[in-house]
Amino acid sequence: MDINKLQKKPWWLWLIIVLSIGAVCASAYAVVNAKQIKNEVAIRASYEEQFPNVDESTLTPTQVKIVAILRTEFAAQPAGTKYSQGVSEPWCADFVSWVMNEAGLPFTNPHSGSWRIPGTMTLRDYFIAKGKWRPYGDGYVPKTGDIAIYDGNGPHGQHTNFVVRYASGDLITVGGNEAGAIHRQDHAFNDDLKVVGFGEL
Repeated sequence: MDINKLQKKPWWLWLIIVLSIGAVCASAYAVVNAKQIKNEVAIRASYEEQFPNVDESTLTPTQVKIVAILRTEFAAQPAGTKYSQGVSEPWCADFVSWVMNEAGLPFTNPHSGSWRIPGTMTLRDYFIAKGKWRPYGDGYVPKTGDIAIYDGNGPHGQHTNFVVRYASGDLITVGGNEAGAIHRQDHAFNDDLKVVGFGEL
């Protein structure tokens, strides 16, 4: 290599070379860092997406049946139309209706007479009519198999899902149409969650 030729290169060319090397190094770091973050997120999601552990020795036979159905559907992750009789629509309430029907506790839609109640507020009205509505803030302690209903201002929007476990102020739920699938959610049970109330099992 001719050192004299290298020394004669203009300063701006040296600047371009140095910046190019820096850009390559930064890109390599970004790729490695992105892979690391992706792996950490995958590990975290995998942990969070495990079906909740439930002490079934403390549950009634009906609660055990509901947990078993939820566990099966959670593992299978079918399309939402399975629960909505083929109708393409937001299906959180369809999922709740379907699980209850499978458990031998079908709802009765006040408008159609069907076991399927596709609207969350209609579902709330159903529980009110049955005397099984427990509004948030009245001191009711949710239990496995209860159905939580949320208003439109919280992290879920207008939504419904099943209580799988409640302990020490933490509410663990499993529901359909959560990011388009059946998911587990772990939340501190407080005003921020915007629970309207619970349909008691």
